[in-house]
Amino acid sequence: MQAKLWMVKDNLIVRRCRHVLEAVDDRLYAICGKNIDNGSSPKTAEMFNPVTNQWSYIVADLPELDAPSSFVYNHLIVMVGGTGPNKHRVQAYNVDSKKIVWSTRIQCDAWRNICALMTLPKLL
Repeated sequence: MQAKLWMVKDNLIVRRCRHVLEAVDDRLYAICGKNIDNGSSPKTAEMFNPVTNQWSYIVADLPELDAPSSFVYNHLIVMVGGTGPNKHRVQAYNVDSKKIVWSTRIQCDAWRNICALMTLPKLL
């Protein structure tokens, strides 16, 4: 069995933390979070293309999301809760249309538990 190696790839356009990071097909998506440099909440999403080895903006003017839980379902990146003004919302970002296609107010704790259960098979 050959060891897998970590490789450094291109940096995000916006240095962020507490963001959503999900893989759909062969792409990585970084959505919202906190800007490491100035503490603002970027309302943007970036996509990493492994062929070009570059991040690019794919959408701007997203709802403010800081540290949400997330999972992927049928090309939707579903984001739940977090902190800030949208902490009681579930939102679905469609990677094909590049926009939020669904948003609703929820009881946050229950949805966080569902997210945790849905990500468990990824870890096994």
